[in-house]
Formats: sequence, C-alpha cells, structure tokens
Amino acid sequence: MNEFEVDGHTYRSKKMNARTQFHVMRRMAPILAPLQSVATGDLNGTLVPLAQAIGSLSDDASDYILDRCLEVVERKQGEAGWAKVKLDGGRNMFDDIDLMALLQIAANVLRDNYAVLFQKGLALQSNGGASL
Repeated sequence: MNEFEVDGHTYRSKKMNARTQFHVMRRMAPILAPLQSVATGDLNGTLVPLAQAIGSLSDDASDYILDRCLEVVERKQGEAGWAKVKLDGGRNMFDDIDLMALLQIAANVLRDNYAVLFQKGLALQSNGGASL
C-alpha cells in the first residue's frame, strides 16, 4: 500500500490489477513521452507539451484514467478507519476533493503503479535494448 498526504488528509492506495494498468497505460499513451521527461527531471520544454498532450485526451479517456485511480484509493477517517474515495456506484465519497487534490491523488496512484515500468524502460534505453 502506498500512503500519502494531500490537503491535510491521509490517503492510501493499492495497486491496480495488471489488466487495469494496461488499459490505463493505453489511454495515457499520448502523454507518456512528456510525462517520462517530467518524471526524470527534464523540465526544460516539457511542461507545455505535457499540457498539450493532456488536453488532447478525450473526455472518456480522461475519465477512465481518473476513475481507475480513484477506485484504488481510501482516505483516513480518524479513529473510524478508512473510507473508499470512489463508491461502487461511481460517485465520489468526498465533496472537498477539488481539481488540485484530484490531480495529486491521481499522480500518486500513477507513480505507485508505473514507477517500476518507467525505471525499467529507462534502463532498457541505456542498455541498448536489453530485455526487461
């Protein structure tokens, strides 16, 4: 489990299953190159292409990515334990999650689910195409 804080709330996320990871990755394809540049610290000239790539995603693709991210997240409720952020009916449990919080939550989930893939991809590039 990946635990993180956003806007003073503690969240935790679990891994998406491999099939869901694949389908999220497939929908994220237009933003992978600029996202990888940002993830490796190469911010020089990548923020505008990343913003443009995100803008090119369809509403359906964007909703799919965000929904799959939120489905694996819970928020700490003090002594009461943890509550799912996205209910089974598709409704968000917490009305105080604004755009910035939503993006931070999604970024944490995506980082947790794909960091190894990006690391292996970078190693693959530097090794001249060695196998994963």
